[in-house]
Amino acid sequence: SLYRRGSLKTHKAAWSHCNFNKEVPHQLAWPLKLALSHHDQQLISERNIQISRETLSQRMAALTTTRAALQWLKRASNTLHSTTSCYATAARAPSAFETEFDFDTTELKITPRRALLYLPGMDEKKARKAAGLDVDVVCLDCEDSVPNHRKPEARETIVRLLNELDFGRSEVAVRINALDTAYAKEDLKAVIESEKLPTSIVVPKVDTTLQLEWLYETVFELSRHLEERPQFRLITQTETAMGLLNLQSICQMSRDEEHSSSFCVHDGVILGGDDFAASIGATRTGSNHELNYARQHVVAVTAAYELQAIDIVSIHYKDLARCAAEALEGAEMGFDGKQIIHPAQITPVQTSFSPSQAQIAYAQDVLAAFDEAEAEGKGAFTFDDKMIDMPTIKQCRNVLAMVGLQTRTGDDSDINADDNDDSGDNDDSGDSGDGDGGDAPVTDKPGDA
Repeated sequence: SLYRRGSLKTHKAAWSHCNFNKEVPHQLAWPLKLALSHHDQQLISERNIQISRETLSQRMAALTTTRAALQWLKRASNTLHSTTSCYATAARAPSAFETEFDFDTTELKITPRRALLYLPGMDEKKARKAAGLDVDVVCLDCEDSVPNHRKPEARETIVRLLNELDFGRSEVAVRINALDTAYAKEDLKAVIESEKLPTSIVVPKVDTTLQLEWLYETVFELSRHLEERPQFRLITQTETAMGLLNLQSICQMSRDEEHSSSFCVHDGVILGGDDFAASIGATRTGSNHELNYARQHVVAVTAAYELQAIDIVSIHYKDLARCAAEALEGAEMGFDGKQIIHPAQITPVQTSFSPSQAQIAYAQDVLAAFDEAEAEGKGAFTFDDKMIDMPTIKQCRNVLAMVGLQTRTGDDSDINADDNDDSGDNDDSGDSGDGDGGDAPVTDKPGDA
């Protein structure tokens, strides 16, 4: 009866009864002994499971500690990277601008990108001419301005130009192909293995955070064998309705320690006006009112995450008055710069995004008051009935730095002077039909750059 109940307690009681009662048949005692042995095996198994659980917990704790250490190292790496010069890569000497104005560029919050000039990557002649321009950003393009059959040629030409040319104070960027194409990984590989790296990489058509994760992992994988890890500024392009909806989460990745990258620092966002209009079925107009929501959204999100916002391109490159009006409108909306596709657009665009005389005077007065307060050992101080602290001081220094850039902007018209011999090369433009970084102005017609 005790045996049939089957519990460990009853089995032990039955076995004790058998030991004291010699009259219990052997046929009953033996199954009880087997049952007790089975229970002992269960106890051993449960004990092993408990030990395994404790070991697993210890390993999880060690993994958590390791992960925390890695996050600390990543933060330290990001901090170290953020203190490097905004105007140059680590391998480049200080520019003439930095030396002339004796300005500590580590104080700068961002690199000025008032005008970002696209150049087709396979056109070496135009790139060599661009090396003499005083433009904030020269962007060597692998994407829209290059037809598919010339992508490998453009890639090789860009790498050679990076190593051979000195673009002066201009930031050098490379725009790779969209991450969902077969060309993107080859573009990244060529740039990463170049002897001289660009300052920034422009990535078009970024719609989701998964694409950025792929980018970070690919850069890490391609640079694993290199002695020195590459470091880039990352500028993403918002060109679709999905990209605009996901822009906040894309920008959030730059703040997320688990998913951000210390070797590919997100620095700005470009709005691709023509591609975006096509993605929502809008008709492009001269007033650009169909892009008002997208432009304001990009400005708001980038401001929230302290990234730069670069405005749409003006494809009417010969209408400089229209270009200047668009640039001034973008500056008033809060954009930091504008895409351009012709050297003639440099001066009106960079002038529109430069500080006004009132801003310059205010910045000079604030910095003079700051010097006095610092000499007296003060921290924050009051100026013009406003509390002034270090963020305001840095903004004022940025304003004066932009003034220095503006005074160095020369006449860009001479870039066209020797182009009259180019009339036979119209196919080199690689026109993709895309207005954002498109190619009408880079055809080799007389008088064009």
